[in-house]
Amino acid sequence: MPAFVFLMSYLYIATCNAGDGVSFKNYMNKICGSEYYRMEDFSDVMNMCKSVKNKYRDRYDNVSKWKCKYFVKSGEDYVMKVKVESKPANFIHILVDQKGNLVNLQNGSFTRNDCVQLSEHWEHYGNTVGGTRYSPLDEINVNNVRNLTLAWTFRYGPSPWRYEVDNKHKDQEAPIMVEDGSEERNDLLILCTPWRSIVALNPTTGVEVWRNNDGVSILSNVSGTTCRGVSSWVDPLKPRGTLCKRSIYLTSVDVRLFAVDAATGKICSDFGNKGFVSLAVATPDARFECIEYLQPPAVVRDVLILGQAIWDGCGTNTPKGVVPAFDARTGEFMWKFMIVPEDPYDPAMKTYRNGTEAVGAGNAWATMSGDDDLGLVYVPTSSASLDLLGIYRIGDGHYCDSVVALNVSDGKVVWFRQLIHHDVFDYDINAQPVVGEITRDGKKRKVVLQGTKMGFLYVLDAKTGEPVFDIEEQPVPTFSELPGEILSPTQPFPMDDFLKLTKTSIDLRSGKDLWGRTSDQEQACVDFINSSGIDPIGKIFTATLISRPTIMIPGVLGGMNMGGSVALDPTRSIAVAATQNFIMMRQLFPNTQHSQHGVI
Repeated sequence: MPAFVFLMSYLYIATCNAGDGVSFKNYMNKICGSEYYRMEDFSDVMNMCKSVKNKYRDRYDNVSKWKCKYFVKSGEDYVMKVKVESKPANFIHILVDQKGNLVNLQNGSFTRNDCVQLSEHWEHYGNTVGGTRYSPLDEINVNNVRNLTLAWTFRYGPSPWRYEVDNKHKDQEAPIMVEDGSEERNDLLILCTPWRSIVALNPTTGVEVWRNNDGVSILSNVSGTTCRGVSSWVDPLKPRGTLCKRSIYLTSVDVRLFAVDAATGKICSDFGNKGFVSLAVATPDARFECIEYLQPPAVVRDVLILGQAIWDGCGTNTPKGVVPAFDARTGEFMWKFMIVPEDPYDPAMKTYRNGTEAVGAGNAWATMSGDDDLGLVYVPTSSASLDLLGIYRIGDGHYCDSVVALNVSDGKVVWFRQLIHHDVFDYDINAQPVVGEITRDGKKRKVVLQGTKMGFLYVLDAKTGEPVFDIEEQPVPTFSELPGEILSPTQPFPMDDFLKLTKTSIDLRSGKDLWGRTSDQEQACVDFINSSGIDPIGKIFTATLISRPTIMIPGVLGGMNMGGSVALDPTRSIAVAATQNFIMMRQLFPNTQHSQHGVI
């Protein structure tokens, strides 16, 4: 039975002491009432926090320890969390203005209920809406991580279908941790099951707080599915404690979008039709047996943007990929973006020599990111159909295999950057774009980091899509055995070696890259290579052949793939990428004789 496991530090962390000053508490309630104050993380402000230590000691009492933990900016002041004693663990909160002075209304510490600390939560799939996967919390660190022990295990149980297909359901969700929007301001860990139940847990104990099954559909043709997470949004117009002050969003297996209240799990009755919106409104003529919504919606400002997974097995009758957007409050359908264009006046149509009538897929099945300040959603897109066969879609095929920045108010393209031309390699962009700030040449710059199956990391300007680190079109193999196929003569490569994170060529001849733990094992590999007819030399961007197997390097499971992706530490401008060298053996066969892929 699938389980969600939570690890807890051995360290004891006490709750904050409550303040006694009524005027101070009222002041904090006033300035912290907005749900939109932002996390800040600059070293000069942290130094400011350290500099007021003596001022605090002069005004108040014991300061046996002074460690600035984190802070948020609210209005013109900084709300800081400071560790002031080691035994027992004790935290206070202080207000510091931009000149480094303690705010006069400071009158002791106050609890988290007085001012929600967003940095303690994980509100989106990748923590921030930009997917940085970065947290400033440091109670768990390199010095004590080895002491982590199992705190609790939660099992969400079997599916409502039948036990014999449960092993096909993939537990791939990434929970979020949010404050629930209630008067009590409870923290909840919220996850989804493969059959689209939403479950809220107490993050400290792992005890189930509520479960919502309204999105569960018992479908006779279900053979396996997954759910990769939920989304949340706080309605600034609703009073705290009202139904759906914070909403949780998920798509159902039968292709509907629904919203529930974070505090209670009850359906948001004012969203859509009694809590539900049919996603068919965006693509009423689509073959929904080919489409599934796996990823949580991106929530940018007050807009929900969704991507589709379109299955490869739908062949030449594959639907075109659509990115629909809905109002987060009402569920109203706002706009849709066609990744494979249909509008004859769209500039991308020029990149399809024979038009797009016979072209499908080109969907966005990876997690999307956004930026609230810029009002942009960043969409990673896949190849058009068929994956390894490009004869029906000659040309580069914009906006496929790209990062596409859309204006969330109307869905218009602000910029896009194609990272694979005329993809016949199944190199979908399937890692979440990471949007955040880096410091380069002494200046802060908002960027998009895009990891790829090729193991290339591209760094783009978040506003314009222009390369922050150079990209160059380089020659690649152009030979194909498919009649009518025309491969792209070049592909975009990052120029800096540190942005190329996997092998792009391999030689499986004896004495080269081929090896075995023993001489007998190595000889067995040599015999296999010689007898199978495989071309022992593999090179990136080599097309799949009909006459014999070829080696794909990296394979479609290589590079920065799906859940691993990339993380960004904005305080040090450090990117952490999970990569792998994974090679595949491929050969094209008539579809009545063999599948398209084989793993070596």
